[in-house]
Parts: sequence; C-alpha cells; structure tokens
Amino acid sequence: MSTISNLIFNNQKHYVSSPFGARYPISTENGTTGAQHQATDYATYNVKLPQYAIESGYVFEAAKSTDDGALYVWVIYPRVKLAMIHYHLDSYKVKKGQSVSKGTLLGYTGMTGLATGIHLHLGVRNLSKLSDSQVKKMTWNNLTKCT
Repeated sequence: MSTISNLIFNNQKHYVSSPFGARYPISTENGTTGAQHQATDYATYNVKLPQYAIESGYVFEAAKSTDDGALYVWVIYPRVKLAMIHYHLDSYKVKKGQSVSKGTLLGYTGMTGLATGIHLHLGVRNLSKLSDSQVKKMTWNNLTKCT
C-alpha cells in the first residue's frame, strides 16, 4: 500500500478497492454513485479500523454530509500543503478546529452514505497554489479551487 494509507491505518491490513478516476456507477442502499470517482477507496476486510492523522495539522471540518448522510473529516496539513477527506466513517473522534499531530485518532472506517462495504474513501487536495496564510486559515472557497 501507499506510505500515506499505511500511516492512516497504522500499518493495519487494507487494500485499494476502487481507484481514483472513471468507473461504473455503483448502486447502494442510499442511492447510486457517480461515474467519476474523486478519491481512492481503501477496504479494510470488513473491519472498522481506526484512522490516524499522518502528521501535524488541523481539522477543517468534521460532520455528516447533507448530500448522502456520510460521516467525514477534512484534515489540513499545512507543512506539506495537502488537505485530506476521510469519508464514509462509522464515527469521528475529532472536532472542527482541533489541532492534530501524527497518530491522532480521527475516527473509524465505516460505510455511511453511498457505500456498499466498510472502507475509507480518501480524497486528497493539493494546496500548493495557496499561500501559507490561506492554508493556515482555510475556507471552503479556497479548498474547492484546489484539485
């Protein structure tokens, strides 16, 4: 697996179940997914594994999606200028604005929202085009500009 996913799962067993990019829509109990997958899915062999912060940063958002009911956490990592969304969580253990460090428990892998099994839907945004100040004081507008 990747270095990042190994840090997130603290080297516990997981595998890529759906890569980033085009795919066939998937029907779930809560609706149908889109044909463009905006993240990489990491399945955890049907186990609700803990997920951890990969380094120092802060929680930009920890909430329930109004679109599909999934629980999620956005973490901003200013030093490496990355934002990561942990989606489909069973539960989250952090709150908006909280500082995190490597190994901080973020939540547990789940299948909330449009999901057919327990997994992490991990989306990554490259924040390198933003200033240090914009990264430290993230807004939804700035986050949506990054890919």
